[in-house]
Amino acid sequence: VAPVPTRVWFARGGLPPVAAEVSGSPARDDRPETRIDNRISALWGARNAPAGAFNVFAMAGRQGDRGSLGVSLQVSGDLATVTFDFGGRGWGVSTAAETIALLQQLVYTITEEPGLRRAFIREAGKARLEIGPAVIDRPLSREDVFGYAAQADAGPMKGFGARDGPTRRASATWSVGLLHA
Repeated sequence: VAPVPTRVWFARGGLPPVAAEVSGSPARDDRPETRIDNRISALWGARNAPAGAFNVFAMAGRQGDRGSLGVSLQVSGDLATVTFDFGGRGWGVSTAAETIALLQQLVYTITEEPGLRRAFIREAGKARLEIGPAVIDRPLSREDVFGYAAQADAGPMKGFGARDGPTRRASATWSVGLLHA
């Protein structure tokens, strides 16, 4: 079966991840779980990251061998629960930077599915997820892992320079362009 372009996300140090299209498998059906599974498999198999990006997930569960990727998925509302089974080999990351990069890749790739805002990442047979120095015990959104050092204060600001002016809100929107790998 011919591969199809599949959009996945690659990590970048201290920045939000970047999207790229890689070769993936055609969907067996049109369920969200199948599309997410295809994206995760494509990311796990991706060997070439865009310039300035890297793929920590490609090493997950491969300590000493190629291993196999076991994934089970459940979608409910805006939440996808994804359980990984690496056959006891673990995630293959040890530092905080690798952990953040891995979580960025997974959360962004999983929530690429329309309508999903959160991903609850789990590991088969474990009560709580431990990746490197982090313990993950709740669903994560893109905002939880987006890669900037600090989040802006979303509270109201007085008048933009006027001491007693009316309260106004300001917001900024950032986008990341699609790269082809």
